[in-house]
This record gives sequence, structure tokens and C-alpha cells, in this order.
Amino acid sequence: MGFTAWMPGKPSSQSYDESADKGPVKSGEIFILQHGSGAYYAGQFPRTQGDGFSLEAGVAASAKAVQGRIVSQRPVTVLGHAGRDAQVVYTEKGDSITSFSRMISTPRRVFFLQYIAFGDHFTAPPAEFRFFLDSFRLTETVGSAT
Repeated sequence: MGFTAWMPGKPSSQSYDESADKGPVKSGEIFILQHGSGAYYAGQFPRTQGDGFSLEAGVAASAKAVQGRIVSQRPVTVLGHAGRDAQVVYTEKGDSITSFSRMISTPRRVFFLQYIAFGDHFTAPPAEFRFFLDSFRLTETVGSAT
């Protein structure tokens, strides 16, 4: 299972691998687009049945990874799947950053859509972020951003 999502330009893509008994296995992919005073991110990573993944823990782990503070979060439903919207603020190299994100959990994968704004004065992402979120679709193949 993969996804598609609109971005306001052509993103670059990166895949990442995890170790497996028979060597590295492509396990995730991320699409990145610098745009204006921010950046769009979209990606996915695998889940295993019974892994105990929770969206609340996923948001908390994302904030902790950047030593950030969760400003707000709320549950959402996306295409029949549980999701979580969150706003996190953090500092990187002395600059304040605000992250607006959506995490969507399916039985086999977790998908994320994110906009990073440079500065801590943002209370909402740019208007086109809503279009980005609303354009998210699941596909039968592993992801792409258009």
C-alpha cells in the first residue's frame, strides 16, 4: 500500500532501509519540497501486526526527536483510518520552527504529511496546506507525491 499527495512543486524523494536477515529492506520513503519560507514532507513507514503503535505515542516521539513541545493535537479520521493532527514547536540551530503534521495509521503502514514553518509565531499553516492534506489518497503501490 502506498499513497499520493499534492505538493506545490516537484519534491525530491529519499528511501530508507532497515536491516533484515537477508540484508537491507526498503522500508520507508519520504518526499521533501522546500517552498517559500517552509518545507513540505510526506512519507510512510511500515507497521507490523500487534506492534502496539499508537498515534499519540507517534506524535510524542516525533516531538521528542526534535526536542520539541506539542502545542496542540487532535484525532482525525482519514479515508476511514485513524489519524492525528499536531502542531509542534522546536529550535534547530538557534532558529524557531513550527511543525504542522498529520499522521495516519493503517494496519500495515503509517503515513505522515507535514509542513515546517520557520519561526514560532505561526498559529496555522499556509492555506495550501489544507489542499495538501485533502489530496492524500491511498494507492496499491508504494508512495508518490505529485
